[in-house]
Amino acid sequence: MQDNSPLLGYVYNADGRHNGKVYLKASQLPAFLMAHEDAPRVVVTDPLDCMVLTTFGNLIDQWEGDSQYLQMTLLPALIPMQMGQREALPFQALTEQEWLQLR
Repeated sequence: MQDNSPLLGYVYNADGRHNGKVYLKASQLPAFLMAHEDAPRVVVTDPLDCMVLTTFGNLIDQWEGDSQYLQMTLLPALIPMQMGQREALPFQALTEQEWLQLR
């Protein structure tokens, strides 16, 4: 996985429903996860709808993506935000057009 890899996010509510796709790229994962840390469940997939990760609360529950990306890039950015040692970055979803240009 690279920082500009296109991803799709789904944010679930307590009723087990999501409000549709959220277009993002891999470099936005920490900000996306922190923006939705109160959601009961978040699912992130690749463009072919293969699961990359799921969350349980604000913690990564399952990771099916590139383990090197998880260890070297995502966790070093995400954990300090989760622990309050670093301010969470603002998240701005990509438009569908911006997302398509990544592919």
